[in-house]
Amino acid sequence: MDLSKKDRLILFNQYRILEKLYPDEEKDCQLAQKILLDGYELEYDGLVEMMGDVSREVCNEVLDILQMFRSLYFSYEKLDDKLGIDEYDVKFQGFDGNEEGQYYSYAEFFILDKRRYEEFSNCEINSHCNKLPQYRDMLNVWRQFKRYSSDLTKEQILKTLSK
Repeated sequence: MDLSKKDRLILFNQYRILEKLYPDEEKDCQLAQKILLDGYELEYDGLVEMMGDVSREVCNEVLDILQMFRSLYFSYEKLDDKLGIDEYDVKFQGFDGNEEGQYYSYAEFFILDKRRYEEFSNCEINSHCNKLPQYRDMLNVWRQFKRYSSDLTKEQILKTLSK
């Protein structure tokens, strides 16, 4: 990461303020100040290591997956004959927090923080197993139907879930 002297001065002052606000983190803030003051470029990335980078592509894919599950869920709710379809299967089942971290964090943000797709707010967002390959296969099938429809037929739901 490249930081101009202006950037370093701003961050240095931020860490001076944080040092006073959070005395328990005084040593970490002083270390960050030294890194910035002395210009240890190799250490800059460590100052922001907790900051994530979730691309637009990942965000859009998460939203497509959530929309697919919304379509499946509300279509399922409208069915008279639900035989052969488990309600659990038409609800969003999360992403693996370890292996699919960017997907997991954006889904969590979108559902819990932004309060969107509230029908999934009680679902486990951390699946503890990789779900992305399955979701991508499901998306390929679901996209053949009316994408944002909540009027999928039982057969369309079953076909989507079979992936």
